[in-house]
Amino acid sequence: MAVKNKKNNYTFKKNRARYAKKMNTEKAEKLAEELNYVGSDESSYVGDNDDTLSFSGGARSFLTEKHSDLRFGFKLTNVTAAKKVIAIACGDFPTAATVATYSGETVDALLTDGTLAGADAAIVTAVASNPKLTIAHLQRFVRKNATAVMEIVIQSNSDEAWKEKVTIIKANPFFPAETKYLDLNDYLDQYQIQSKKITIPVQEVFPDFQMDDQAIILLPIGGTETVAVTGVSLQVTFKMGAINNQAGALPKKRKKALANASRLLSARRRMS
Repeated sequence: MAVKNKKNNYTFKKNRARYAKKMNTEKAEKLAEELNYVGSDESSYVGDNDDTLSFSGGARSFLTEKHSDLRFGFKLTNVTAAKKVIAIACGDFPTAATVATYSGETVDALLTDGTLAGADAAIVTAVASNPKLTIAHLQRFVRKNATAVMEIVIQSNSDEAWKEKVTIIKANPFFPAETKYLDLNDYLDQYQIQSKKITIPVQEVFPDFQMDDQAIILLPIGGTETVAVTGVSLQVTFKMGAINNQAGALPKKRKKALANASRLLSARRRMS
């Protein structure tokens, strides 16, 4: 009888240990669920839960990035017939001369607010479309927070503008420059000829292009070599996508941490 009781006690203890282990596993799984822990599987990454990224409008991830409503526009005006090439993005280069040296292209001036400084460029002016914003602010922002460019929309008061090419360069000191030459006439259709407006689908012609400290965009404005046109103006609008917003990551992480702490405390109370 004593042997039987001893065996029963052993079985009971074994079953109790097994049950306790099962309960601990279930509690751990429930706690993980409470904390919304999903691991770090990169195969499911689409950018929607990335604290360092900012999306706007109908964009919630890279899958819907084209629905972003972020825009930045400015108007360039050349008061004479002399064609000028403006670096509307200059990477981390401080002057038109340094951009020209790196790219091997003609560069007359860098984009700035007001009258552009550079060789003979006092005839070109630039004004941000939104009076509350400045070109300088955009330039400082994108150098620290890389911002995807989805499209570039250009509207002109002269058909001569479409006879030019836009040059897009990715400048990296450790790798050869990536360069694309975009013939503006390629983006004209019947409607756009009437509206004097074209749309360049940047992500199609230069995948993953973004405004940052490596981006160079050269845009000619004025007459061509064979046709003199005075007073050419270009309205340029950047349609932006995702922003690698490092400063915006901190409040997101704080909010997530406080929410997790609250759920953890609640879960522990329910399991105690």
